[in-house]
Amino acid sequence: MKKLLSIITVFISLISFSQKSEFSYIKGKLSKNTDYTDMVFSESDSKGGFFVLKRSAGGVNLRNVEYILEHLDSKLKTIDSYVFEKKYYDYNNFRPIVGMFTHEDKIILIENSFKDKTWICNALISNQSKLVFNEKKELYSDKEDNYYGSNYIINKNNTGFALIFSKYQKNIIDNKIFIYDKNLNKKSDITYTKDKKKYWYEVTNIQLSNDSKNIFITENLIDNKKDFYAITKLNQESQKNIVFENNSENKILGIEPYLNNEDIHIFSYYGKNDNAIKGIAYQKIDINNFTANKFIFNEFTEQFFLDKYGDTKKPKEVIKAQKIAFRNIFLNENNEFIITTEESNGYNHPLRLNDLHDLEINNFIDFHLIKINTEGKLVWSRLVNKIHVCNGDYSYVSIFSFMKNNYNYIIFNSGKTIIEDKKAPYFRQVFGYNQDLIALKVDTNGNYTYETIFDHSKNEVLCEIKDAKLFNNDFIFLGSKKNDNQFFKYTIK
Repeated sequence: MKKLLSIITVFISLISFSQKSEFSYIKGKLSKNTDYTDMVFSESDSKGGFFVLKRSAGGVNLRNVEYILEHLDSKLKTIDSYVFEKKYYDYNNFRPIVGMFTHEDKIILIENSFKDKTWICNALISNQSKLVFNEKKELYSDKEDNYYGSNYIINKNNTGFALIFSKYQKNIIDNKIFIYDKNLNKKSDITYTKDKKKYWYEVTNIQLSNDSKNIFITENLIDNKKDFYAITKLNQESQKNIVFENNSENKILGIEPYLNNEDIHIFSYYGKNDNAIKGIAYQKIDINNFTANKFIFNEFTEQFFLDKYGDTKKPKEVIKAQKIAFRNIFLNENNEFIITTEESNGYNHPLRLNDLHDLEINNFIDFHLIKINTEGKLVWSRLVNKIHVCNGDYSYVSIFSFMKNNYNYIIFNSGKTIIEDKKAPYFRQVFGYNQDLIALKVDTNGNYTYETIFDHSKNEVLCEIKDAKLFNNDFIFLGSKKNDNQFFKYTIK
């Protein structure tokens, strides 16, 4: 009996179930389409409604693409809509509309186009009260220099945005960076050049400061099989960079920046090698001087390994994973960092006989939940057991996370929820599309509850949560199944 009570006590201490839902939702009208449709952007109209940009694709290899902007009221009924001209292009490799935002009484879309051997980037402008895009402002055009793009980056306080256009030559990559305010006035014109002879490099993160004066670019670099990382600060006057080199004891495994007004906070996993991860490292960079402190190395807590391996096994020293992606970094009310990351790995499975390609299998595995204090020290680390396997369709293998009332909420798709001898939930989905929507709520001490907020058996579509966005207490996303789709609005109390 004592042993049974002990097991129950451990179980309750690790995880508790949500008894009463904090979420309510409403559904829009179900649309039955012949083409595949997804949601690209959403913005609030500041009156309880939303502007939502949808993309519809059909034909051979989804090359007939049409964009539709809808203005929805608070009950997801259509107030107005605008259908852009249908165009023929590669759906998977080219997105003509790269950005959307509201400003005063306007709704503005950033559009790329290529016509008469000229790359053009325009701002398409309409009044919010009536969707008619009869106003256009050219932001950039290039006929002779062969720059093309663009990457669109908006800053956290939504006061400015940047466009990046690139030109690839034999060993040189030139990047033109233009920074604009929301009135579409150009504030900066920056050129950033990379020499591919020196090293192979990959851009992993680009951020624009809240004052719209500085661009920060994070890169992975490889030189003679040695990998290291860099962050570069660019503005109209200067360019500075900091390089993070590895040592043999604690190898840095990529860097993830968090930008605020005064500092850049750098987070990284570290370990003995790429697949043996011991913990998380932290470093602070002063934005003005652009100087860095030393890394603080934090090993995972015992609770983290208990979550991973169960309380009947001896905790391990490392986590083995091919890749860990930072999904979200938030500041809570005490200026502590709340971090959500996700493990993944992948492989190619050979198909039968006459098939031309292997089948790409990707496993999206456990969530890591981490809290770092203002000094860069680890407060707690938790692990949520899950597995999600897909063969190329990532629509239902994504998460949406936000902070509300000092809680971290993580919304994700899952099939069965299994309680095993780990005394914690195991969220499992292997292929298939019978998936519910799970809401995980994490408190300031790392304890979490969870609930199912969408039951696929009671709805005609499935949830694609990847493009959701929080507006006050609401978030909106598009559910779909085959070519049918339907808007959902969730409200958190």
